[in-house]
Amino acid sequence: MEIQPIFIMGSARSGTTLLASMIANSQRVASYKAETLLMYGCDKTYGKLSSVSAKKRFATDWVKSRQYRRLGLAEGVALDHLAKAASYDELVKLLMDDLARTQGKLAWLDSTPANVYALRAIGKRFPNAKVIHIIRDGRAVAASLRKLGWTTIAGTSQFGALQYSALKWAAAVQSFQRDNHYIAGGVLEVTYESLVTEADSVLDAVWRYLEFSGDDIPSSLFSDDSAEASMGKMASNSAFGCLGSGVRFVDIATYPFGHACIYIRYQNDSETRRAFAVVVLNAVGAARGLAYS
Repeated sequence: MEIQPIFIMGSARSGTTLLASMIANSQRVASYKAETLLMYGCDKTYGKLSSVSAKKRFATDWVKSRQYRRLGLAEGVALDHLAKAASYDELVKLLMDDLARTQGKLAWLDSTPANVYALRAIGKRFPNAKVIHIIRDGRAVAASLRKLGWTTIAGTSQFGALQYSALKWAAAVQSFQRDNHYIAGGVLEVTYESLVTEADSVLDAVWRYLEFSGDDIPSSLFSDDSAEASMGKMASNSAFGCLGSGVRFVDIATYPFGHACIYIRYQNDSETRRAFAVVVLNAVGAARGLAYS
């Protein structure tokens, strides 16, 4: 039977890990205690895998990362897959399909938030993909990103960091809205707020979308995984760390509201910046029935 790829995506700090942890408890899904972090950004950092030199640069960092170590494949197997792969999406398929087969599972899950920027590649490489987009109130996301320092703009004020975080949320939502048509089997969108307040109804929709039934549906949504603690602190190199922090400023500037993004970066008037941030949030959030003030 063909192995089923499942992708959970959305803006960082939107609940991708929470939802993925619930789905991962299904006996149908292979266990992988990390995000792949491969399909968005690595080509910019290292170059395309069709290049031998780029592949060597990537391998040097990748083998030090928790993403590599937590695959749990036999020594040398992951690097063999890397040698065969001509692109990062092909590498994801080779690695994760092998992981599922090794564990005797029928599906695998990748909860990399930044996969919202790789929907075209996902649709082409994984024609049977199941894609779930989780969206959270942009105000909460922006506050969380700013608090964690995941703004990737050095030297900006706390207020500027909050505004920039709102733009990162808007970029992720807009990217999904624009590109989800590449997923042939259709997508499912859920909200973080509904997941935490109406979990049963949201998860019923998730199981139906994934075509899980009977024993596929986990009896418990959370597990006490001691393996996580035993992994210790592994190096997460700068490239993978950067991906985990979301979209860089130069990437945001390529979106339709990019010129406004540059404007907000260098505009000194706080009231103007605050008004613009609200405009951006409302423009993207309107389609979700959300309003910001």
